[in-house]
Amino acid sequence: MRNKCKRLHESITHLTFERFVYYSRMSSIRNLPKKKATLKDVARTANVSIATVSRVLNNSPSVTKKTKDHVNDVIQKLSFSPSPMARALNSGRTRTVGALVPTLDHAIFSKFLEALEKRLSDHKHSLVISTTNGSPKTEFEQATALLNMGAEALIVSGKQRSLEFDALVKRFNVPVIITSYYDPNADYPSIGYDNAAISKLALNHFIEKQYNTVAVIHGPTTDNDRTRDRLEGIKSDNRFSDVNYMEVALSIDGGCQATRRIISSGQRPDVIFCLSDVLALGVLFELQRNNISIPNDVAVMGFDNLEWAEHTVPPLTSIELSVKDMGKHAADEVCSFLNTGKPIDSVKLSGHLLKRETT
Repeated sequence: MRNKCKRLHESITHLTFERFVYYSRMSSIRNLPKKKATLKDVARTANVSIATVSRVLNNSPSVTKKTKDHVNDVIQKLSFSPSPMARALNSGRTRTVGALVPTLDHAIFSKFLEALEKRLSDHKHSLVISTTNGSPKTEFEQATALLNMGAEALIVSGKQRSLEFDALVKRFNVPVIITSYYDPNADYPSIGYDNAAISKLALNHFIEKQYNTVAVIHGPTTDNDRTRDRLEGIKSDNRFSDVNYMEVALSIDGGCQATRRIISSGQRPDVIFCLSDVLALGVLFELQRNNISIPNDVAVMGFDNLEWAEHTVPPLTSIELSVKDMGKHAADEVCSFLNTGKPIDSVKLSGHLLKRETT
């Protein structure tokens, strides 16, 4: 009897353990994350071929709107997300655009890149950004890295390119767009400004205000054709009796240093024209530090109309450049070329004088 009870107890214990293991396994299975939906899952659920799903993902015009809407609805319900690598392998495209800018330290480039990235995203393209520090050598190296990553196009700042850069893009056979500079005769399509002509907006304003003597403060001209053209626009105008030029670092401190030199010279100009709002901010600080009234003693004008320009004391007169429009145009043109082969058009953008209280 005792042995029977012992065997019965062992059987119950064994059965209980087996049930425990079974339920534990089932619980673990239920708690496992759901398997990620595949292209085949989407095709089966939508009752279409895998090729049709692929064409929908690549926005092919050969798919009807009804089918496209149906497949996209299934994609959303299944939370399907195609692998970027798989898409690139299937389509032979990365849908990536590379942008090369001198620096990210200045808001003018940040505003441009923000607009560029948003518009590229609308076109289902991605943006990869590299900085060059204004160096042709660095630009070539970064362009090489971007193209090796699979960038399908390059967007660059300014007209000036190195021979190595030209040879590189020719070898990879990718389109290039110049920004911040307009020249319909340039080697690449350009979307930007006639910088020399835009400088005339300031000079016309100075004539209107009856300013005769002008101090022009600007950043480095080496490898910066935009600044060189703005200066050329000023130098080609003979309406002023005295124009003094000062090259400094493109920073607030650069503006302060130039202003100290002006003050110590004992020869105050009627107006200080800064080819960047960043420099103009340093000028305002230094003039106010020396109790020099703006604009009664010296007028000040900037360039770029950065977001804070209207909030300085007094509010800064500046030239506004439509950098957001530049980003949108660049994205539209490059994506149109990549998707349809339509030649990239050069686009001339305008600048606008914003009269405020420093002049």
